[in-house]
Amino acid sequence: MSSIKDINLAPSGAHKIDWVRKNCPLLRSLEDDFSQEKPFEGIRIALSIHLEAKTAYLCKVLAAGGAEMYITGSNPLSTQDDVAAALVADGLNVFAWYDCTPEEYDQHITNVLENNCNIIIDDGGDLVHMLHTKMQDKLQYVIGGCEETTTGIIRLIAMAKNNELKFPMVLVNNADCKHLFDNRYGTGQSVFDGINRTTNLIVAGKYVVVAGYGWCGKGVAMRAKGLGAKVIVTEVDPIKAIEAVMDGFDVMPMNEAAKIGDFFITVTGCAGVIREQDFKVMKNGAILCNAGHFDVEIDMKRLREIALDTIDQRKNIVGYQITEDKWIYVLAEGRLVNLAAGDGHPAEIMDMSFAIQALSAKYLVENAKNLNEKLLKDTKKSMETCYGALIGNDGKTVTTLSKEQMDELIKNMPEDTSEIRKKIVMQAADAVGKIPYYWGGSAKCAGYDGNDFGVTVAPDSKGRNKKGLDCSHFVDWVYWTVMNNNLGNTNTSGQIKMCKKIAKQDLKAGDLAFLINKSGKTTHVGIYAGKNAKGEAVWIHENSNDSNVAMNTVSYWSGYYRLNMMEGR
Repeated sequence: MSSIKDINLAPSGAHKIDWVRKNCPLLRSLEDDFSQEKPFEGIRIALSIHLEAKTAYLCKVLAAGGAEMYITGSNPLSTQDDVAAALVADGLNVFAWYDCTPEEYDQHITNVLENNCNIIIDDGGDLVHMLHTKMQDKLQYVIGGCEETTTGIIRLIAMAKNNELKFPMVLVNNADCKHLFDNRYGTGQSVFDGINRTTNLIVAGKYVVVAGYGWCGKGVAMRAKGLGAKVIVTEVDPIKAIEAVMDGFDVMPMNEAAKIGDFFITVTGCAGVIREQDFKVMKNGAILCNAGHFDVEIDMKRLREIALDTIDQRKNIVGYQITEDKWIYVLAEGRLVNLAAGDGHPAEIMDMSFAIQALSAKYLVENAKNLNEKLLKDTKKSMETCYGALIGNDGKTVTTLSKEQMDELIKNMPEDTSEIRKKIVMQAADAVGKIPYYWGGSAKCAGYDGNDFGVTVAPDSKGRNKKGLDCSHFVDWVYWTVMNNNLGNTNTSGQIKMCKKIAKQDLKAGDLAFLINKSGKTTHVGIYAGKNAKGEAVWIHENSNDSNVAMNTVSYWSGYYRLNMMEGR
């Protein structure tokens, strides 16, 4: 069903995706949760985002939640063919290849939307546009969608203003932990990654002209300054222009900056930012690139018309002769330089952005019958708070516990909780952030003294360089320390045999929960620590995702258990 360049490229793409997975802890956590909860069972998701490894991992996380995925790129030059092949090899549906024509690009979008998709995940608004113009018969199947970019949101706002938008859209880019990090730090770093690897020229000491001083422009200007450049900002919004001045940058109109600049980077989302009048006054050797979504910010059509000659100078660099003795150079055909000529934003940045995408899609499915607004703008409330407060760290790892936090655990326990159960929880809580995760690691004795927790050793076959405990041996160590019973230093399969299954409502402090895969194998264990002030179940476990003992409110457990030795205690 897929349409890609070459399935034989899949192994290369799989390695790229695996590297991303290792550096995306939020998405890994969601993958674990989704694989158990299956929030997208029976749901078809259409996704159009720059098709590289980070996007691919998002697709795999959604698929782990039961989604049937239909995937295409959002830019003809940003698709990585090996990544597309890897997704197809894993059973996902992909319609995309690098350097497709405009006609092929539209056909790929059509191929995706033909499948009666329920959730739309868009980057720039091309899926939404196609649904509202050429494929209106498919609107009936859509619950809602999510938009990744500022450019896409601008299009959505215009549609909503004209009463043209037919289904709800979550404005993902407006989430604080999206645009404050993705747009600023992600764009800032990835733009210069694309420029540097493409040109192999120094930035220090040169004039860098940044067109636009939104969050993306701020990030680009900041990184240019950090590389030693002299930065000029062009900005039509007077408030943003003043902000750029206060940040230490020169501000002037583009036609004045054009006479000075060595590098030009557009990040406005607007058409015709650099025009013929600017080309004509630029210095010989000026380098132009775009970091906005569409290839309209540099007037490429007019540049091609006025050029006396062109030359493919290097990969992703085309030279245009303006006069007999002057050439200017455009990177990546005026398309997104950080993706068309690089790998896009860093994995850790996209981990936050794509976690919001995944959770937004989940929100749409769970609230399908109650979505009354077309633009879901209160993203901080609807995503970051309702979904576990990504920016507030609720439900995520607590690195160490203060005495006050430990006292709070005891305070929230029922009055009839036995002293031995309180001691078990306190022992586990005291270890939070202190004992590294080490698969197969077991304690030598009870307590801390005499054990090698945190001791640096020579890297083993998996590259691990600290001794510690795995999940089952952490549970063993806690009980060994409190009750002088080491449970036999066994793994999760052995531990669950020492327990009886109980209902969630019967949980008491110190009881256990296990994660069991589809084949019936136990894969993880944690200690129940009671409920927090919100009434959420709190768990303490040696967690590979956090590389240490963690306390959090994860909900992926397959079942709840009580050690036989704790019956009646």
